[in-house]
Amino acid sequence: MGGDKPDSIVEFRVPFYRLCQSCFMPMATDDQFGTEADGSSSQDYCCHCYGKGDFVWDADFNEFVEENIAFWRDGRKNDDEARARIMEVFPKLKRWAK
Repeated sequence: MGGDKPDSIVEFRVPFYRLCQSCFMPMATDDQFGTEADGSSSQDYCCHCYGKGDFVWDADFNEFVEENIAFWRDGRKNDDEARARIMEVFPKLKRWAK
């Protein structure tokens, strides 16, 4: 086969998900999204951070960072590395941006 036409078609799936604008958790399935006061799904926040139209955790930014370190350690050697990564991401999220 010559020319510039491909011999076959390759299909692949690219996962689609949103990232929680409070904790950065990927949300790909309906049960991972938080809920608004009217029961509809929040498009911005996950089920761990937001429910019934309000934030689940009544924490300030620094408390929230400390509570999330265990989730962000993910192969990092220590809490300081996880905390540094959180501090790069969280201030850019909708909940924490100023």
